[in-house]
Amino acid sequence: MGYKKVYVVELAETAAEALKLERKGQRDEANQMLNQSINQNLPYLSAQETTNYQGMSARMKQGMTEADRKRTHAQSYMTRRKKEQDEK
Repeated sequence: MGYKKVYVVELAETAAEALKLERKGQRDEANQMLNQSINQNLPYLSAQETTNYQGMSARMKQGMTEADRKRTHAQSYMTRRKKEQDEK
């Protein structure tokens, strides 16, 4: 697996963990966790990925609806799965 794929999967996993925090009402912690991971992985992200994750982080800080959580979780899951499939 290339370095970019590793970092993108790592960021998707962090997003899934941040979603769990957001769901528990720990919105600031979720936002900080995801922002830290975005900043660490910035050199490996496309502009679109960066925009998507920054938007996700902002929504976490505001508080997400259940529908938004599900959609965000599905996007994160699909990113991880796609990168794992690309490896095979």
